[in-house]
Amino acid sequence: MSWNRDFLAALSSSSISLEWALQFVNVANHLGQEYTIYSNRGQPQIDTSGISISGSRVIPQRWNVSFGGFSVQIVGDLRKCLPYIRKGQIAALYCRIIGATDFERIAIGQLDTLSGFRGRFQMTFRDLLSALQNSLDTRAGTAFSTSDPPRFNLFYEVGQTANITSALGTSDSTLTVSSNAVFKKHSGTASIPTRGMIKITPTAGDEYFVFWTGTSGSNDITGISTATNRGGVRADATTGIGSTATYIAFAENQPWDILGSIITSTGTAAANGPLDIFPREWSVGGYISRDLFDFADASKQASYIKRSDNGVYEWGLAIESPLTNGIRSIVDIGTLSGQWPVYRQGKISWRGCSDPDEVDSEISGGAPVAQIGDQDIIEILSHDFFNPDITNIYRTTRIVYNQAGSGKYSGGVYDGDRVDTLPALATVQRDNNLYYLHDRGGADNSETMALGDLRRMRRWDLYISERLVLRVSLKFAGLVAGDVVEISSRYLYGLLEPQNRTFRGKRAMVTACDFNFDAQRCSLTLCIPSRKTKQTTDTEA
Repeated sequence: MSWNRDFLAALSSSSISLEWALQFVNVANHLGQEYTIYSNRGQPQIDTSGISISGSRVIPQRWNVSFGGFSVQIVGDLRKCLPYIRKGQIAALYCRIIGATDFERIAIGQLDTLSGFRGRFQMTFRDLLSALQNSLDTRAGTAFSTSDPPRFNLFYEVGQTANITSALGTSDSTLTVSSNAVFKKHSGTASIPTRGMIKITPTAGDEYFVFWTGTSGSNDITGISTATNRGGVRADATTGIGSTATYIAFAENQPWDILGSIITSTGTAAANGPLDIFPREWSVGGYISRDLFDFADASKQASYIKRSDNGVYEWGLAIESPLTNGIRSIVDIGTLSGQWPVYRQGKISWRGCSDPDEVDSEISGGAPVAQIGDQDIIEILSHDFFNPDITNIYRTTRIVYNQAGSGKYSGGVYDGDRVDTLPALATVQRDNNLYYLHDRGGADNSETMALGDLRRMRRWDLYISERLVLRVSLKFAGLVAGDVVEISSRYLYGLLEPQNRTFRGKRAMVTACDFNFDAQRCSLTLCIPSRKTKQTTDTEA
């Protein structure tokens, strides 16, 4: 669920009165206790004039995303709440439009700093992406231990090993090890098979990877089969006694579902929603309510993040060691395919870049999600006809999709033999061969996934774009980076408008959204990719 209808409708009112609540949460094995600070009751209180919220933003071409943190000013006797809160504790900021709505979650973050004196204090909160660079699990484990490691990292048990105690032949389906207790896998779904991954390091020869589906007793790992595209194939010769089996976490699903599983998994399948399929050790570790992840909105991205043959688009991530960079490691993979998480209307969701001018079925949500007209524009803050975030354009864009180095290409030039702007570079290449799922249903769909990503990204790689920053009414505060909007204005025109013409249904992609509820204003950064009318058809190979 997003913000409810009444809340969204009330944002359009000419004048609104607000009540705020800052709720510190208590999750399993984490910090602090539950405590709520309000703007109009109890002690201390929120100073409504001192609330600052930064939205998420993304940089075209690089597709680096940042979530916005927030800060809150507190007035009164802080000693009443100090016994309950700790640095690093998660807190959510809620807002209620008095007389119109109940509380809605506006922001969520991790307490970073607390400062002030004489009854006035400021709390600053790191954005959720930064917060989840570590897990939320505070259990310290045993120093320098592999069997009882600290729980601070996501996937903290990954990388543990066991000795192979019985020779493994190339056609054998059972692997016998000193103990199978360390090996774990996801529980699967109706469409995702239940299987794990192991790295085999023979006493002689190259390492290779295998899938497995079950265990038997305390020593056997069953359902062994060759894993594709993972640093070699199953050895031709028998893997002998004394070889090493290493526990690998294998996460396979649509990208947004992988993120949702990391956030919501508890280790008990489906206990915390449909994406609760991972072992607890793979998750953020805090038993966070499934309410934080917007499953319904994220699932809509499958309408345009898909294979070129319109099939299901899936990642297969082999995680070989604890993620010292947390969620950011998953986000960094997304940059290679023009995808990123967003914080939308109180929940985490997912977006990807698209060509705004493609048919509606190819863009986010199936159609532009908002119409912006002159009546909505309070102020034109800036209009860069050449987006300063775009350093250069490329002649050719390429995505590598397998270990052999095969790739899909696309190129575009103006009037057949010239690029349209400078500076220009020959090629941008992104290597996704270790991230595309290669073997769903016995078929390797990595090539069609690469082409699907290429078609979404190429217009941003091959051509310059415009950047438009508008101050608009608060009703647009629910937009996020990746949403497509349409602009109509008697005053705005861009690179492609003929003389005496202005924007009429001009499509743009949101790259940032910042808002201030008390000031009733919202700032949108919009990017419009250019394409000259005489440009030749983009090539594909």
